[in-house]
Amino acid sequence: MREQLIRYVELLFAGAENAGDIQQEILQNTLDRYDDLIAQGKTPEAAYRLAISGIGDINEILGNTDAAAPKNTGAVPQAAQKSVANAKWQPLLRVLSIVCYILCPLPLFLIQDEVGLCLLLVMVALGVALGMLASPGKGNSESETTGKEVSAPRQAVRSLIGITGLAFYLAVSFATRAWWLTWLVFPLTGCVSGLVMAVWDLCIQRGSTASGVVRIVIFTLLALALVAALLFSVCFSSTSGPISDLSCIWNSSHVDGIPSPSGSVSAQEVSRLAIHWVAGSVRVEPSETATDIRFRLIGEDDAKFPMVWSQSGDTLVLSYAKSTKMPISVNVLRKDLVVTVPAGWSAQEIRIDNVSGDMTLTDIDVTDLTVDNVSGELDFSGFCRSAEVSTVSGDCTLTLTSAPNSIDLDSVSGQLVVVLPENTGFTAELDSLSGKMYSDFSTTYQDDTMYYLDGACKITMDSVSGNLRIRQSKVF
Repeated sequence: MREQLIRYVELLFAGAENAGDIQQEILQNTLDRYDDLIAQGKTPEAAYRLAISGIGDINEILGNTDAAAPKNTGAVPQAAQKSVANAKWQPLLRVLSIVCYILCPLPLFLIQDEVGLCLLLVMVALGVALGMLASPGKGNSESETTGKEVSAPRQAVRSLIGITGLAFYLAVSFATRAWWLTWLVFPLTGCVSGLVMAVWDLCIQRGSTASGVVRIVIFTLLALALVAALLFSVCFSSTSGPISDLSCIWNSSHVDGIPSPSGSVSAQEVSRLAIHWVAGSVRVEPSETATDIRFRLIGEDDAKFPMVWSQSGDTLVLSYAKSTKMPISVNVLRKDLVVTVPAGWSAQEIRIDNVSGDMTLTDIDVTDLTVDNVSGELDFSGFCRSAEVSTVSGDCTLTLTSAPNSIDLDSVSGQLVVVLPENTGFTAELDSLSGKMYSDFSTTYQDDTMYYLDGACKITMDSVSGNLRIRQSKVF
C-alpha cells in the first residue's frame, strides 16, 4: 500500500515544475501519517484513504492557479482504487505461483512422455503468469515516469533472482531426486530476494547504486552457493532412510559387470534373480526347451547407458545401466527385457525394481517375490510363498496356484487383485482412504477385517485410493 501512496503523490505533482523538494516533503509526511494510522490499528485501505485526505490542495501549496494543475479532493483516483483492490489478491497469487513452481515436475513423473513435459512447461508458465499478476500493478504512464530509472533495474534484479532460483530448483531436483526436500529452494530464494532488495534500497538511499549492484551480485552468488552446498551435502551424505529411497533408485543396485544386451547363465547355479530397471517392460517366462537362464533385450540397447549383468554366487543381477546416477528424463531409452528360464525352475528369491514399465512373470515358482514400481502393472502367475509389492500408480494381479503365507501391498492409487484356488483360507486387511475390499468367497467381517475359512493366508494392503479384490480361480 505504501507504493500506491507513492504513485498517488507522483500523480498529484505530475507536470509541476521545480516542486521536487515540496513533493518529497509531502510524500514523507503522507507515509509517516500512513504508518501512524496502521500502528493505531487501521486497515491498510482505511489508512490509505485518511492519509491522502490530509494532503490538502496542491494548487494552494504550490501557489499555482493553473486550471490544468491537479487538485486533491481526497478522492481516490480510479487507478489507485484498482491497485487497492488488487492488493488483496496479491498474497494468494504469490502462494499459487510458488505452488506451481514446486509441483511442476510432477506431470513429468506421472506421465513420462512428451505430454508430461508439456504439462511441466504449462505449469511453469502458469507460475510465471501468477507471479506477474501478484506484482503491484502500474499506474498511468505519467505516474511511472518518476522513479522509472530506479524501479526498472530493481524489478529486473528481482526477476533474475526468481528465474535463477527456479533453474536451481530443477537442476538440484533432477540431480538428487529428493523432491521432498528441494522445495525449500523457493522459500530460501524468497529470503535471498528480500535481503537483496533491502540492500538495493539502502544503496539507492545513500546514492551508491553502482557499487551496490556489485555487492548485490556477489551476495546473491554466495547465498545460492551456500544453499547448493547445503542441499547437495544433505542429499548425498545419507545412505539410509527416505533420502536414499527417493534420491536414486540405483543406490542399492550398482552393477560392476558385463555390458551386453543378451547373455545366459547356468540355471543350476542361480536361485536368486534381481532386476533393476528404469524404463521398459520386464518379462520372465519359462521354456520347455531351455536348459539355461537366458536374457535379452527386444530392440537396440542404449549406447550411452548399456545394459549390464553379473553373477555373484547364486544371484543373477540384470541392470538397466551401470551408472548409479543416471538421470530420469523423457530422453531415457525404453528397453524391453525378456528373461527365459527352464520349465520347472524354482527360485529362492526374485526382486524387481522398475520405474516405468509393465512386469509380467508367467508360471514362475518362487519363495520370496519383491517388486518396487512407480508406474506400470504387475501380472504374476504361479506360486510364491510370500509377496511384497510397492507401487505408486500401477495395478497388481497375482494369480496363484496355491495359497501363499503372506501378501503385502503398499500402493497410492493402484489396485490389488489376488486370485486364489477354491477352499483357500485367508485373512484380508485394507487400510485406505477411499479404497474398498471385494471378494468372490463367502467371507465374514470382524473389525474391518475379512476372514475366510482358517484365515491362513495373510493379505494386507495400505493404499490411498486403491481397491483390494480377492477372486476364485474358477470365477476369474
